[in-house]
Amino acid sequence: MLAFSAELRAMLSGNFGGVLFVDAGNVWADPWAFERGELRYAIGPGFRYQTPVGARRIDVGYQLNPMPGLLVNGNAQTRRIRFHFSIGQAF
Repeated sequence: MLAFSAELRAMLSGNFGGVLFVDAGNVWADPWAFERGELRYAIGPGFRYQTPVGARRIDVGYQLNPMPGLLVNGNAQTRRIRFHFSIGQAF
């Protein structure tokens, strides 16, 4: 597995914040046989709400180079937009 991520964060108002991000990565059967040209990229915005127990996060990612022929549960995946919800910091 090889993964990269970068965020530009800013507080918007009170406990609300926003981010712009770029992610890159992929997974290979042989971890020493990775190819930079096979990395998958996504960009997008995100929003954060800070609470005493951690951030509530929502990100909307747009796949710049989706995997051709990707199947999830036997169904072809053609959409390029993905939503991610989480609680707490990503790293």
